[in-house]
Amino acid sequence: MNGKRFAGIWLQLAGRVNQAWGELTDDPLRETAGRRDQVTGKTQQAGAIAQEAAARQLRDFQHDNRNWYF
Repeated sequence: MNGKRFAGIWLQLAGRVNQAWGELTDDPLRETAGRRDQVTGKTQQAGAIAQEAAARQLRDFQHDNRNWYF
């Protein structure tokens, strides 16, 4: 797991806490900010997963074709 993926997961957790606190204190701005943080975290995590998958595919391709010459 790379740092970007961990940061995305952490941001989702912080967003859930902010949303819950906003609901508890009846603060719609904090609740909305928590939802926004959750969506941002999910996007960041998905991008990191896609980046990891692309790097893995490139390594696999290079490994499979290491003896191929022009």
